[in-house]
Amino acid sequence: MNIAHHMKLGWSLVKEPGKLCNQGVPGPLLSHSTLAIPAAQLEKIVRDYNPVATSLSGLLIVSYRIRTHLWLTAHAQLMTNDRRFQLSLTESPVCTDCPTHVESLAHVFRDCWRARQMWDPLIAGRQRLTFYSSNFLSWLESNLANAYGFQGSCSWPLLFGVVLSKLWEWRNERCFNPSSTKPHSLQDILSYVQDIGLAYQFYHTVAPSSPHQGSQVIEVSWSPPREGWVNLATDGSSCGNPRAATAGGLLRDASGRWIVGFGANVGFCSAWHAELWAVFYGLHLAWAFGYSSIDLSIDYVLVVSLISSASSPVLNTLVSAIRKLLSRNWEVRVRHIYREGNRCVDWLANYSYGLPLGVR
Repeated sequence: MNIAHHMKLGWSLVKEPGKLCNQGVPGPLLSHSTLAIPAAQLEKIVRDYNPVATSLSGLLIVSYRIRTHLWLTAHAQLMTNDRRFQLSLTESPVCTDCPTHVESLAHVFRDCWRARQMWDPLIAGRQRLTFYSSNFLSWLESNLANAYGFQGSCSWPLLFGVVLSKLWEWRNERCFNPSSTKPHSLQDILSYVQDIGLAYQFYHTVAPSSPHQGSQVIEVSWSPPREGWVNLATDGSSCGNPRAATAGGLLRDASGRWIVGFGANVGFCSAWHAELWAVFYGLHLAWAFGYSSIDLSIDYVLVVSLISSASSPVLNTLVSAIRKLLSRNWEVRVRHIYREGNRCVDWLANYSYGLPLGVR
C-alpha cells in the first residue's frame, strides 16, 4: 500500500471537496462512497500519520507550491545528500558548505551557517536556544504556530514557509550551478512575503466576489474613450519578485491617434510596484499636457483596486501619491482592461528594459 498517496488523497478529500478531482466522491466524506470513512476519522488518520499536516491545513495564504514543499519536508521526501547517500546515489552525505556536517533536513533548513544567516535576524535573541534545539519534526510543527519573538508585520507561518522554500531553492542552485553568484537576500524574501500577504488581503477584502461561471470566448481590443476625453493606458513589467522592472504608458485621443508615450526603467521591484510606477508617471504626463478628462486603463486588477477603492488601505507612499494625483481638479475614470487590449503599452514596458534608469 502506498501510504503517502492515500494520505494525500484523504487530506484532499477532507479539505478540498470542491476540487474537480474530488467531485466524483459523493457526500461530505461520503458514507456512500467506496471509502466509507467518516470525515472526522479520516482527518484523525491524517493527523496521526503526521502532526504537521494539521498545522498546514490552516496555512491558507501560502501558495500551493510552498505548501507542497512543506509537506515534502515534513515527510522527509527531499533529496538531501544524507538521503541520497542512503540510497547509494552519492559518495558522501556531507553538506557542500559545511564539510564536517551531514546534510540532513535539519542541517539544510536550520543548522547550516547559510540557514542561520536567514533565521538569526528574525528570531528574538532569548528565543534562539529553543528555536535551534528541538528535533526537526517538532521544530516544523511549532513554527507553524509559534512566532519565536518575531515582531514583523507579516504572518510568521507564511514567512517561515517561504524561507524554507528559498533555502531549498538556493541549495539546489549551488549544487547544479556552482558558479552562480546570485545573492541570497533576506530582504528579497520579506518583499515576496509582503506581496503574498497583500494579494491575500485584497482577494478577501477588496476584490469583488462573484459566483464561478463557465468560460466563454470574448473579443478583446482597445476601446477608445468618449469624445473630448483621452485614454491613458499603462503597464508595468518585472522579471521577478523583486527583479529588474520597467513601466510604460501612452495617451491616445478618441480616434486612436497617438498623442505621447513614455517608457521607464524603474530599477528593482515587484510586478505590482512596476504597475503603480506606470500609473504614477502616466498621470503626471497627462497633467503636464493639460488634459482634464482621463480614461485610465490598467490590466492589473489589484492595482485598480488599490488606487480606486475607498475601502482599501494606503499600503505605501506610491499608492498615496497616486491617490493625491487622482484627487486633483480633473476627472479620471479608472477601469480594468484585458492584457490583450493593452498590447501597445505592454510593448513599451518590455522595450524599456534596454533603457537607463529613469523615464524616457
